[in-house]
Amino acid sequence: MSIFLMKSTSPGSSLHFSYRSQDYFDVTIETPNLRAMKRVFVYDYASINGFVEYFQMLAGYSRPWLGEKVWETLEGELKLGATCNAWGHVRYEIALRNNNPDWLAKCSLLFDFGTLSQHASDAENFMMSSPSR
Repeated sequence: MSIFLMKSTSPGSSLHFSYRSQDYFDVTIETPNLRAMKRVFVYDYASINGFVEYFQMLAGYSRPWLGEKVWETLEGELKLGATCNAWGHVRYEIALRNNNPDWLAKCSLLFDFGTLSQHASDAENFMMSSPSR
C-alpha cells in the first residue's frame, strides 16, 4: 500500500492520502486539535487539472506566487487551496466535507516552499502505485 504524507511545519499536523483504489482514496487531516478522515472520489484520468498536476504546477514555481491556487475533487469532497508569501511559507487551506451537508472540516497547514517538489514527486508515486485491495 502506498501513502502520500505531507508533514506540516506546525508540530503534530499533517495531510495524509492513503488506501487508493481505482477511483477513490482516503484523506486524513490531522492537527493537535482535529482529526478528520474521508474517502473521496477522484476522477483523475485526464492529465489536465488532475491531482498530480496540481502538485506539479505548485512545484514548477521558482518563487512565491500571487493569489490562491485551487484543486478540488469532482464532487467537492476535498478542496485544496495553496498560497505562498514572500518568505516562502506555503499555506494549504484544506476543506474536507461529506457528500451531504452533515459535516465540514477545515484547517490550514503550513509548509516550506522547498518541499513542493517532494510533494509533487510523492503525489505522482501515490497515484501511480497499485490500488489497495
